[in-house]
Amino acid sequence: MKMVSQSDTGYETRLFIDNGFVSATSKELITVRNPFNDTFVASVPCASAADVDLAVASAKKAFYNGEWSTFSGAQRAKCLFKLADLMEARAAEFGRLETLAIGTPIAITTGQALWCAAAIRYYASLADKIGGESFPDDKDNMYKVPFLVISKQFIKADIYVDNTIRTIRRLRLHCLF
Repeated sequence: MKMVSQSDTGYETRLFIDNGFVSATSKELITVRNPFNDTFVASVPCASAADVDLAVASAKKAFYNGEWSTFSGAQRAKCLFKLADLMEARAAEFGRLETLAIGTPIAITTGQALWCAAAIRYYASLADKIGGESFPDDKDNMYKVPFLVISKQFIKADIYVDNTIRTIRRLRLHCLF
């Protein structure tokens, strides 16, 4: 039997691993309730250690063998600016979903989504300034490391990440995911 998580928001709630939505290996679900009025928001899968291991392996594969690691700083900046534009265009939607999940007033959550878009633009503006490959530490050692793996510990992260990825995939911004 295939486990399908549910959401009153109408958004996908399965895990996003290896450029696609997949069911968790665990049957455990986390119920998300609106803290303001205790209404049901979503049931989302709880990722198991095996799911996290798969996500880490997928992230390493994407980093070392995917397009992103071959992009110049200018190409990375272009992708990040596009992501910021998409987030800004849907800031009200992100704000609404965040408000449902954690109960923060919508003016604040919408502002947070706009702030995230601004932060992404800031980092995009730096992408061609540092070569996009390595960062020095205090001893002038250089490191090249994968960006990150998101372990969905917080429901608000689920909503931001899932909806951002869906938007990117819908607009075929393949250079990011």
